Amino acid sequence: MMQHGYFIAALGLALVMADAVPALAADEPKTIDAADGAFGFADDSGATDVGKFQSTLDFLPSWNNGRMRGTNVGARLEINTGVLPGLQLGLAATGANERSGPTGEDVSTSRAFSVSLPGKWQIRAREVNDFGIGITFEPFIGRERNRPQPGGLDYGIDAKIVLDANFGNRIYATFNAGYALEATAPPVGGTQTAGQLYLSLAGTYRFFDALYVGLQIRQAWQYQQAGPGSLAGQSLSLGPTIAWQVNDNLTFSAVWMRQVAGSDVVRPSALLDLTNFHTNDARVRMTVSF
Repeated sequence: MMQHGYFIAALGLALVMADAVPALAADEPKTIDAADGAFGFADDSGATDVGKFQSTLDFLPSWNNGRMRGTNVGARLEINTGVLPGLQLGLAATGANERSGPTGEDVSTSRAFSVSLPGKWQIRAREVNDFGIGITFEPFIGRERNRPQPGGLDYGIDAKIVLDANFGNRIYATFNAGYALEATAPPVGGTQTAGQLYLSLAGTYRFFDALYVGLQIRQAWQYQQAGPGSLAGQSLSLGPTIAWQVNDNLTFSAVWMRQVAGSDVVRPSALLDLTNFHTNDARVRMTVSF
């Protein structure tokens, strides 16, 4: 009788556990990815699913103060889709208008428009208490008009390696290491090249299941030519990030980064590198998935 009672008790406990597991799985999914834009200017390793589309609209203001003055207002529209598991490709258009110059000198103006083909290859998918690996790449070509200096045709590529992690569906972190190569062919002839090496570290915390608040730190080195032997300056920037995932199809995000340290080889007296970088960089983004 005692063994029979133990059997009935064990069977009852098994039934209770079997009934509880589906409810737990439904309420607490194994993986909750960070919302788009939660890492600011940094990327995560996630890729758009095959057959799904994602569109982003960015407003990109930048401004200088101190030894340099000027403003830059840009906008970018991108649409991408998953073409293979872990591989997304897209099309983007970017436009910008900039007015800048050293304090006390004439202000120069620049207008630029470019089209690009952004892509991402997710090498390792991120899971709970695990990490993801991805590679992003974005070749571009565009036209720039400068005054009083001549403009020209711009083309190049921006590529980066992405490492990110998810800690308990609450804390998220990402590390980006990238290099952007740009070439300009002015109307007067000749081709000029420039490169930028950058490292970004960003983390965010998920509040209330839909609000993400975090911080991004970025260190960048600007080169006057494509090679590493022509350093023009370096810059350290940091700032807050925020993202609000309204639902599965709509997300709003914003980031503001302030330059806090740097040096300029061209102007050694300028402690903050305002020749090759902006003092303030910001972005407001709307993401729509469908």
